[in-house]
Amino acid sequence: MKVLLLGATGRLGRCILEELTREGFEVNILVRSSERLSPGENVKVYAGL
Repeated sequence: MKVLLLGATGRLGRCILEELTREGFEVNILVRSSERLSPGENVKVYAGL
């Protein structure tokens, strides 16, 4: 299953991202600054304003 996660660099967003990747989901994340996180496998990062 594919998931879009907004705000993945926040406190709750990081926890959700960790759980989704652990469960094997394909995750697309939209962040303001991509330098603030290190995505794992099955994670596509999109930077936006």
